[in-house]
Amino acid sequence: MFAQSVDRYRRARAALIAAGEHGPEALLAFQAVASDVDLPWAGGSCFTLRTSGEPTDEFVQQLDDRVWYTSETMRQRGWRAGVLHRAASAAVKAPTRFGMPGWPATVASAMERVAALDRSDAPEALTDLTAVEAALREAPDRLGADALDWLCARGVLG
Repeated sequence: MFAQSVDRYRRARAALIAAGEHGPEALLAFQAVASDVDLPWAGGSCFTLRTSGEPTDEFVQQLDDRVWYTSETMRQRGWRAGVLHRAASAAVKAPTRFGMPGWPATVASAMERVAALDRSDAPEALTDLTAVEAALREAPDRLGADALDWLCARGVLG
């Protein structure tokens, strides 16, 4: 779930920036990916939204409504108004914070906890702690679902 959240944040931010250059229609690419209930989640997971057992129709409708409203706001009031109204934090915050205030501090704290753990059963992606820290700061979803699951199961990120 963590990898998916980061990936979705990155895609939403990119779509909002693209909408500034290419118009609100650029949001449709994000909408297509984010609302695909059969698309495997980020990080190499085979999980899909449809397999969650949660009501996917409501999720897709809410996403569609938000994209529609943001698009309409951009058409009527301009790109800046759409971004400020619906997703100002995505456009203003550093792209490596993934919409999470204090992300660099969270990573630093997580790395202290990881270093203290027995990692003998950890996925290979967690072998090089310097690379793990860089990945958490720059693209945590790219560590892969197994590595993120391992970290989450041990309370490293929380």
